[in-house]
Amino acid sequence: MKNCIIIFFLFFVSSYTVAQTRLGLRISPTISANRLESKADSLDLANNGAALRFIAGIFADKYLGGSYYFSTGLFYAPKRVSYEVTNNLTGSKTKEIYNLQYVLLPLSLKLLTSEIALDTRLYFQVGVNLEVKIHEEAVRTSELYVNKFRNLEASSLLGLGVERRISTNVNLYGGFTYYRGLFNVASSRSDQPELIVKNDLFSLDFMIRF
Repeated sequence: MKNCIIIFFLFFVSSYTVAQTRLGLRISPTISANRLESKADSLDLANNGAALRFIAGIFADKYLGGSYYFSTGLFYAPKRVSYEVTNNLTGSKTKEIYNLQYVLLPLSLKLLTSEIALDTRLYFQVGVNLEVKIHEEAVRTSELYVNKFRNLEASSLLGLGVERRISTNVNLYGGFTYYRGLFNVASSRSDQPELIVKNDLFSLDFMIRF
């Protein structure tokens, strides 16, 4: 995994040198939550709250023409999965909490509007994330329903915000992004009903692009 990160970073640097791709840094306070469902009528599912996390990393914007950019990057994104399951047949309640860590590779299209004020524009961003799990930790678990979490995940992303140019080659950004998990990330125990867990992230984004 470390070698993949190094290779991707070198790709960013070479892209900037060859094609004048704009590079930037991002940090985002993020709310991590999850959606739950099960096909078993005997189970009642409830989220056990959300958690504050931070996304951080580098991004690259490749100019496509007009007001459009292809935007990608490499981000570290921790998440929390937390839920409570009530078995209506036995009356038992189970509470499980997991901390997960991912590397995100976004593939997105960014649209910039005309100036709404001097050196200020709105941006809209839509795309998908390819996600690789790099760490999994059980904080509280009975290991009753989830055996482990899958190594690969994908999510859609939708973002919007404001771009402010502060010099010829430096831009500041502030905005919001919603990441919606597309697939079940939990691998359920074979002797239990399937538990479907999908992760969602809501981030407040602060970025600088050079």
